Amino acid sequence: MDAKYNAHPRIEGTRNEVLAACEQLQAAGRPDEPAAAPADADATDGGSAGCSGGDGGGEGQGGGGGGGGGLWHASGATGVRFGDITGAPEALQTIWESLIVPVKFPVIFRQAKAKAWRAVLLYGPPGTGKSMIARATASESAANFYNACCAELTSKWVGGSEKLMKSLFAHAREHSPAIIFFDEIDSVAGARDGQKSIADQRLTNQLLIELDACQHASEAIFVIAATNLPWQIDVAVMRRFPKRIYIALPDGVGRAAMFTNALAGVAALSADELALVVAATHGFSGADICHLVNDVGLEPLRLLTSASAFLVRVDPASGEPESVEAAGDAAADPNTAPHGAGERDYVLRDTSLEAVVARFSEPRVRVGAVTFDMLSACVQRCKGSVDAASIRKYEAYNAST
Repeated sequence: MDAKYNAHPRIEGTRNEVLAACEQLQAAGRPDEPAAAPADADATDGGSAGCSGGDGGGEGQGGGGGGGGGLWHASGATGVRFGDITGAPEALQTIWESLIVPVKFPVIFRQAKAKAWRAVLLYGPPGTGKSMIARATASESAANFYNACCAELTSKWVGGSEKLMKSLFAHAREHSPAIIFFDEIDSVAGARDGQKSIADQRLTNQLLIELDACQHASEAIFVIAATNLPWQIDVAVMRRFPKRIYIALPDGVGRAAMFTNALAGVAALSADELALVVAATHGFSGADICHLVNDVGLEPLRLLTSASAFLVRVDPASGEPESVEAAGDAAADPNTAPHGAGERDYVLRDTSLEAVVARFSEPRVRVGAVTFDMLSACVQRCKGSVDAASIRKYEAYNAST
């Protein structure tokens, strides 16, 4: 064959490529050498905040084949503190005494003759700050923080998901004190029934093993999990979380504090106006309030971009244009002077924002302030993301546990 086709370079090159590929496949199948393909291919599927692209290495390989060199990465300070969280005082107090004190003040905690909660479950409606509480816990305790999601813990290879789970806890033990956070834990720890695949059940079993090991580990390893669907979590997994905290929707006091903090520097509300806004947002979550405040912050920008009349404020000393802003009331009635206009100020009508910027330059254009009327309109337009039936379901579940 060599003698016959040596004169054909293209055929010879293709043959060499095929032979090289066959040698690689043969080397991968040898029992004395690790097979790198399954572990590496599995790890590259994960790649989010917690896993850099390997199967964890080290202890995470287990006794089977395996080999990628990627590692889990822990983040230190997350940039969120307890002072940044408004509402949920009972949850913060429980987290403080059960997770933060044992890590920051171990000698003092041992005097209490109590055991630290190694696993805490946060459950409740979406948008109530469960993930934010977990990140704040890591900052307050100065512990290494592992943010594990479903995408980082699932693999298309048999046994790959269990290895990823095992490597996560192994890496956390090597870098203790550490906090492992499972967001939406119901996606990896759902009830083991006939509708769940064998691979998912094996992943849940591995999670149970690791949670049991955390309870008796000498290292300071803590697990925080969050879910919006606590009734879908496997009962055995639920038992491994002895401390379960319900994060409810903010009450009136909590909403008032959230609006006060979020609107600082955006709008100045009187006590009566704030009370009206709080009453109108019953059933809103913290995320709903954040979206509402962001929406109302865009109202002056919408007014500016859609305006056809602009008030030009003139510097009395130099006589030069000082700033330009939307003049909505002057557009409807040419005989109406805009509110707060000076003697030398004037109005440009039948124009656009683009023309104003081209004439006066963008730095001179001013976005107006947020008013209570704008906020009231946004409150009427926005709706809470959690309906009344879901709230009743959460409250009934909380009362039964």
